[in-house]
Amino acid sequence: MKRSLLVMLGVSSFAACTVSPPEPDSAAFRCDTDDDCAADFICLTLAPETPKVCVRDVTCGPGDCPDGFTCTGQPARCWPPGSADGPCASAPCAGELVCLEDPALANGFRCASCEELGCPASSACVQLSASSWGCRPKCMTDDDCPAPPPALCGWVSGADMNADGIPDPAQVCVPCPLGCDLQSCQVEDNPAGPFVPLDQASSCSCTDHTPCGGGRCVQQSASQNVCAASCILVGESCALVTGTGAETGWCTEILSFNGSSEPTCVHCGLSCNSGLECRVATNNPARLDNTVRECVCVDALCAGIWPGNHCDASATTCTNACTADGDCLPPYLCDPGATICAEPQCNHDGNPDPLEVCDDGAGGWCKDDCTGPTPEWGLVFGFSTGAMRNVGFATHDDFNVEPDFTIELWLRILPGTSALTTVLDRGGGGGNPGYRLSWLSNALTATFTDGSNSVNITANNIQPNTSHKIGVVRSSATTFTLYVDGNQRDTETVPAFGGVTISNNWPLTLGGVAEEPNSSFAVDELRLWTVARTQTQLAGERVGHSLFGEPGLVGEWLFDYALAPFGSGDIVDTSPSSHPPPTLTGAGEVTGGIVP
Repeated sequence: MKRSLLVMLGVSSFAACTVSPPEPDSAAFRCDTDDDCAADFICLTLAPETPKVCVRDVTCGPGDCPDGFTCTGQPARCWPPGSADGPCASAPCAGELVCLEDPALANGFRCASCEELGCPASSACVQLSASSWGCRPKCMTDDDCPAPPPALCGWVSGADMNADGIPDPAQVCVPCPLGCDLQSCQVEDNPAGPFVPLDQASSCSCTDHTPCGGGRCVQQSASQNVCAASCILVGESCALVTGTGAETGWCTEILSFNGSSEPTCVHCGLSCNSGLECRVATNNPARLDNTVRECVCVDALCAGIWPGNHCDASATTCTNACTADGDCLPPYLCDPGATICAEPQCNHDGNPDPLEVCDDGAGGWCKDDCTGPTPEWGLVFGFSTGAMRNVGFATHDDFNVEPDFTIELWLRILPGTSALTTVLDRGGGGGNPGYRLSWLSNALTATFTDGSNSVNITANNIQPNTSHKIGVVRSSATTFTLYVDGNQRDTETVPAFGGVTISNNWPLTLGGVAEEPNSSFAVDELRLWTVARTQTQLAGERVGHSLFGEPGLVGEWLFDYALAPFGSGDIVDTSPSSHPPPTLTGAGEVTGGIVP
């Protein structure tokens, strides 16, 4: 086994360059040395800070390289896409993620980890922390792990899954804690486990503070002492350094080797939802093996996701629900019409009725009075034909179609539209697994395919310049139903779909795609759910506020902040998933506007 702090890039899905179209398995991996490449290939990089790739060890001339490859360098060779020029040349992906060119995305690339791409032959893809993966050198014995820095051969959580869906272990070089020598360093050497991510896989044994490099020697268990980072403010977050880089810990009282208590920075390691942070609870003081990790809601973090959000009484959930003003954080109050925390102003009322006026006698809240419309703000794709414009959300498992899944949105096809218009897409073309919602000749069609089976559900008489609430539901794995304004318009049951999750690595796209570029519509209140929403839930007017906290909500874009001057940062996901802002194509034709 080898363990070191060496940063190794994941495996590229690009085949190595040949003078004919590359074979699928012909040195498809990124590399560190020539030994990682197949015969007749060598490991090269065009420039510092760009990944090394396997290229065929022959020179090329004009026209010698297959499509997508570039003949460049000195001597000239065929370089895979992304290594010589294009959107990946600037190394836009952080950490150990690998940039892959993807012309289907607005920015032309996506960032992939070794979970998807694999690693060079001499490395294994392992879990670096609760939420990250990377390649690390394989090893058989401690002698396989060169120093410095000190590292030992041990077992950690790997990327491959066994038949029970549990990660198989990988034997790799695990870095020793900062300041720990090999004599004091300990790692998991039992192939039966238990297995943890790399950042928790090593410890430094001690009998006093001496070997701990400025840290403290504390009790791991009744029979073992280990080095740990010291801290100052008990009950606050603290910084520590692990084998995978800087991490955030929690400062708590831990028993030291001599029985006194020491403020110790304890690694938390949980991946918490938005608005929550990982904390370490103890019956102070305690040994490290008696600590309990938990995700705790923090008002400052929770309120930063969406105005009016706050932590519930149990401090385990970030929500905007309320029953009294005291549930809300100032300056927000509890809106009696919608039982959510909101600003006491009419334009922020959560009442689902779009006809409302301000009732000054009720403290500034709106009431239903039907004296005039309150316009709704949404996202508008400007009218034209043939010019692609879209909003692309980076690929995520939340966008996979589970056996129970719902797409919910308000839609208005712009007046004068006649061409085929793509509304929503996730790899829904070409027979690949995916789905698409499109409109043509007053018919709205939702298409799903798992790569072998496909289904179309259609609603007719969807006229331009009319707004409709659309619900597309997959239920019990095999039934697909299309609702318009709460009415069932089409349903199909396809037993062949079984329990298959429809998944791919494509982004979620609002607007045109390469083969269907037209986009001429307005959209509002787009939501994705991992539950089958009912017909009643898919009826009614616009909600007008976030449904944060409702079960199964994995994506929600209200488009209330899509204002001019317009940018992708104006499109905010208000679900617990808190997906990052999208990228824009044809941004001048995509803007915020009134969606009646």
